Amino acid sequence: MTSGWTTRARWAALAGGALLLATLSGCSAVPDGVQASWRLASLTDARGSATSTGKAITLRLTGDEIASDDSCNSYDGRVLSTDPWKASDLAATAMGCVSGDNPLRARFTTLLAAATTARRDGADLVLDAPGSSELRFVRVAARG
Repeated sequence: MTSGWTTRARWAALAGGALLLATLSGCSAVPDGVQASWRLASLTDARGSATSTGKAITLRLTGDEIASDDSCNSYDGRVLSTDPWKASDLAATAMGCVSGDNPLRARFTTLLAAATTARRDGADLVLDAPGSSELRFVRVAARG
């Protein structure tokens, strides 16, 4: 006698149940030690290394949400996993930014979109991208 359920349907039902359970239990894609506000300290890409000295570029990770501000545009989306790094539904504002007010802006947005891993290096948060590229962030102290 067959129950009418194929193996694929059983796995799909199990996966759907696990997803629902994770959602209801408040499971987060971003680990607790990384859920914070961060400020870009430096970046490295094909053009070399640069230290953030202009207007602050920030990154905020909470639950499964990512938000960023590059001093002109803001970005938001969802973090699906941090190992490997996977974000989705990224959206950005399209403000008319003053050219040259933050020379790292374009490099930052390119690396943020290309990031493949997230890791802690001491107190820093590092997002790695292909070609030995990285975004290095320092934690922003919570306001009290």
